[in-house]
Amino acid sequence: MGITLTDTTGRLISANPAMCRLLGVPHDELIGRMRSDFVHPADSAMHPSAMRDLMKRPGTSVEVVVRFRRHDGVLAWASAWLSWIHDGDPEPHLLAHVFDITDRRAAEQALADSEANLAAINRVTRRILSGEPARTAIVTALVDIAGASLATVLEKNDADEFVITGCSDAQRVGEAYAAASTPATAGVWRDKKSLFIEKVPGNALVNQKLARMINAQSILYQPIMSGDEIMALLSVSWETPVSDLDDRRLKAVELLADEAAFGLAHDALVRRYENLAGTDQLTGLPNRRSWDERLSVLVAASQRTAEPFVVAVADVDRFKVYNDTHGHLEGDVLLREVAQAVRAELRAVDTVARWGGEEFAIALPNCRESDARRALERVRRAMPRGQTISIGYCHWDLQASADSLMNRADAALYEAKRSGRDRVVAAADLPPA
Repeated sequence: MGITLTDTTGRLISANPAMCRLLGVPHDELIGRMRSDFVHPADSAMHPSAMRDLMKRPGTSVEVVVRFRRHDGVLAWASAWLSWIHDGDPEPHLLAHVFDITDRRAAEQALADSEANLAAINRVTRRILSGEPARTAIVTALVDIAGASLATVLEKNDADEFVITGCSDAQRVGEAYAAASTPATAGVWRDKKSLFIEKVPGNALVNQKLARMINAQSILYQPIMSGDEIMALLSVSWETPVSDLDDRRLKAVELLADEAAFGLAHDALVRRYENLAGTDQLTGLPNRRSWDERLSVLVAASQRTAEPFVVAVADVDRFKVYNDTHGHLEGDVLLREVAQAVRAELRAVDTVARWGGEEFAIALPNCRESDARRALERVRRAMPRGQTISIGYCHWDLQASADSLMNRADAALYEAKRSGRDRVVAAADLPPA
């Protein structure tokens, strides 16, 4: 315990050996110096304030907690209990009992930081599990707990480019940069180690043009790992220089990187299940549920734009005979090949779905009836393994509902089957009911 006596101006009159060791200053060099020489400037007003309080309450003591510079240059924390001593001298003296509480404060701060980081991680997890996109939740939390100006999630595409897939500035999502143009990003991806760049301007590892666009003065790159593999990385930047990235922010970013790995995996799993929910397992085509949703959207869009479109229903001829002859496994192979053949003959904007069994539904948006017939004839001729297919189709007439379109196309399919199979029949060619 250090003990000091100071006069009313704050000048040191006496100090015990423990105080000298605490400050690392010999006794003869300590006496006569001002207490404020050793106290952090931001805390220097605490002693005068405490002295005024003590003058109003004689015989009491008060604690002040201040930062001071130790002999080794380390900024430390001290708890000083102050009281007035009036022993007949012309003026009273301030007695201070001083304890170095740096370790205690560090433990308290570490606990507070840990609790704050865990709370932030819990918030991110809850937001992800509630349905918010993982990348959005992560970058929002990064800006908050790291005090950053900008946070991004970067992933690689098939062209070996780094793509911004999440960003606190939503307008930047989708931007892509060649790996060669961003050496720091490429290095972190390659080495799987975080990188903090204190001074961005002029740093050869940083794309200076991009840095100026976001006004980055300091930047941190943190890999997002799944086991031993890197799946993405976080980039956190500050518009004011960060000379010393404290432990709390570093640990927070590391924890969020772990959470990002969970979040990205969760998003991928959700998308997989969404795809499975709307995809036929056998053919990989949209299933009936997806078809119904797509057709409703198509009808609604055409009602606004009056653009023509055609709906068709196709049925593989004599599929039961094929199944009975070759077995169900071969029947499944045939259906997959039919699906591929149909898809190959149509445009990217067209939709092909497995309607059920050996039936397929086809939507041809912005397509006139004459063009539709030619496309459907190509489909008919493209059948694999010498099989044939019958197709019925109808043209949207501005008033028809999705259900009535499918009913008319199905009626045309029935006519194609009845009249000999392996043909394309339009609902408009059917005799009135």
